[in-house]
Amino acid sequence: MVFLSQANDCLCGAFAGVRRHSMSAGKPGPAARTPAQLPGSTELPARLAAELQATGCNNNHHCALVGVAGPILAALLGAADGFGFDEGKRARLHIACRRELRQLARVVGPQAASPKAPGWASAGRAARAEPFETALGWCSTPAVPTYGVGVRLALGPLQEGDPARQMATDLAWVFRLLCARARVRDQRQAPMLFAACGALCGSEDVGGRLERAMDLGLRRNRSESLDAVPDEPAGGGLEGSAAGGGFEMMRQASAGF
Repeated sequence: MVFLSQANDCLCGAFAGVRRHSMSAGKPGPAARTPAQLPGSTELPARLAAELQATGCNNNHHCALVGVAGPILAALLGAADGFGFDEGKRARLHIACRRELRQLARVVGPQAASPKAPGWASAGRAARAEPFETALGWCSTPAVPTYGVGVRLALGPLQEGDPARQMATDLAWVFRLLCARARVRDQRQAPMLFAACGALCGSEDVGGRLERAMDLGLRRNRSESLDAVPDEPAGGGLEGSAAGGGFEMMRQASAGF
């Protein structure tokens, strides 16, 4: 099981990976490019965030958020394939995933705290959504290792001690740490992702619990539309949070990477 210090390092790594790439990258690659196989370890958030930055995403905090949330999304999308979701149901699952990413982006990170942050006033709605669309495309493929874990969990339980299963559990704890620091309320911002983390951190009926997590997102589609999520960020975020030092602590820690 991942320790708190390891989760903190992994979380900082997602931000540090973006920071290193933004200082050294040349021309961005095409947005539709699927990365090579990403690492099946707690290095995944940092690598995923840096790969998204390489496509031209100019919002570092969105990239870092995807780095941490992406492995959980990939497990859900893999489970959807394992359960044999048809095209329509899978499209509705993508809507739920996009909504929860957008909700989290409103409350995680210092850019979320100010509606005047760079990239919000000048970019259109479609441009702001593009990093999330790219990430969802990647998380729907085996390029993100937790996708395969989701497929296997849908088909049956994995043996105790399976390294891939343990990796998914560790990354679920990393996501929980991010949300704890941001004081994110699961029922308001990301109920499906929180339920998926609960499944991945548990030991019984994991596949069934992942399916129920997806049902939670699909049911919410019927009561909300994407238009109900405001484009402009609301107040809040990690900076100044008393829960573990907030984003400022992560920024200082990531400077040492």
